[in-house]
Amino acid sequence: MRPNVQEYISRVEQLYGRIDLWLRKQALTAQRVFIEVDEGGPERYKAPQLLIWKKRKTLVAELRPMGVWIAGAKGRIDIIGQFETKVLVYMEMMKLKASPQDTISGKEEKSSLKPLFGEIDQSGWYWIEDKHQGKARLVDAALFPELLLDVSGYELSPLTPPFSP
Repeated sequence: MRPNVQEYISRVEQLYGRIDLWLRKQALTAQRVFIEVDEGGPERYKAPQLLIWKKRKTLVAELRPMGVWIAGAKGRIDIIGQFETKVLVYMEMMKLKASPQDTISGKEEKSSLKPLFGEIDQSGWYWIEDKHQGKARLVDAALFPELLLDVSGYELSPLTPPFSP
């Protein structure tokens, strides 16, 4: 497996670990199964899929790994429910640096390079709220219940610390 794929699977597992914590006080169960991911290249690989069950018999939603080779991001997971699908992407924090020309001229201005989705102040999994306005929200204990409700209609009890990352 290529290093990018190993990093992607590790990031997927980290997100699933946080979701496991968030669901502990809920009437839901999280189950991991491995699926084959085919991104259209020469290499297929196994990655974890997270199934969220109500009372172990009703599927509420699934988090399906879609791949590491995503334009503008370092991976994608889809949250799929009976009503819709939400796309999560792994974004890395971008630090804007002065261009070589600015360094030579002594200017301390930042370059005109801007992140695709606003200011990403930390690396992590984001839901792209509005592609046109460049709004992305970090997936955390406050956002996850909203996403789950949107895709499945299932409403979680409020998630409170220490379950927030």
